[in-house]
Amino acid sequence: MATYNVHAGHNFKVPGASGMFSETEEDRKVKDAVISKLRQLGHTVYDCTDNDGVTQSQNLANIVRKCNSHSVDLDISIHFNASNGQGHGTEVLLFGNGRHRDIGQRIVNEISALGFTNRGIKDGSNLYVVKYTNALAILIECCFCDNSEDARIYNAETMAAAIVKGITGQTVKPIQPAKAPTNGRHEIVVECTADVLNRRKEPSLNADIVGKENKGYQNRIIEKRYNDGMWWFKDIAGYWISANYVKDVIYTCTTPALNRRSEPSMNSKIVGTDRSGNAHRIKQYKTADGVKWAQDIAGYWFSTNQKYMKKSLNDCNLNI
Repeated sequence: MATYNVHAGHNFKVPGASGMFSETEEDRKVKDAVISKLRQLGHTVYDCTDNDGVTQSQNLANIVRKCNSHSVDLDISIHFNASNGQGHGTEVLLFGNGRHRDIGQRIVNEISALGFTNRGIKDGSNLYVVKYTNALAILIECCFCDNSEDARIYNAETMAAAIVKGITGQTVKPIQPAKAPTNGRHEIVVECTADVLNRRKEPSLNADIVGKENKGYQNRIIEKRYNDGMWWFKDIAGYWISANYVKDVIYTCTTPALNRRSEPSMNSKIVGTDRSGNAHRIKQYKTADGVKWAQDIAGYWFSTNQKYMKKSLNDCNLNI
């Protein structure tokens, strides 16, 4: 049996990429499933994920320190890629020509078998985790979180299964069924696409109509529920609308660099940088300092000024 370090990249204080979904949320789901499957096969696995670093450098240093506190056969770093919405596929970054290169190749082959483009093995010699961990290390970019087709194919359970098969050559019985939308909390901003949409007292076509909204109206959604053969969204005001007639609001960065903030204020801490082409699903707006701010589903805030951001709509993602 082998010994592994596994960690998810970034954390919620210095979040990773986002677009169709949040890298920081999903890399942790994949990480947890990979660890569980490796342990099911009898391997020793250490979780070296960092949730405490408040800067990128602290986050990386904490991860490497945790990794180097164990003597292992391989360090495995789980990430998701992002570009301008056009990039797609899976790749593994590493350094050197050890047996980890064969493992990396098997991983991208297994992930690409799920339907993702195989981008192969890439040079990771400049990556902090790859460079400074004592053991051989691989960094897996599972797919692109800002590409609509990758997001459509992606599933945390099948992704983890592909990674584990690439590492061990073995298939582990799924821990749970493939991801499907479930009733519960759903924080997202959606925009009405129907000329007129009824607001209902309950999530049912038979429920009382308590109001109407017109095309272009935006709702701050807090809950989703399946009923009458369709999904319903509950607005923060308490009424329900059919998910068939709304779309998720997307903001895409159009400037070379835009600060991500910890709070909706020009005086708040900078927690990251947007690049041109980065796309965001959002969960609420706030106005402060004369600026209309939007909060990404990963938790950070950005200005919606048209100088920096372009608004668009996309099909509702019920799995965030």
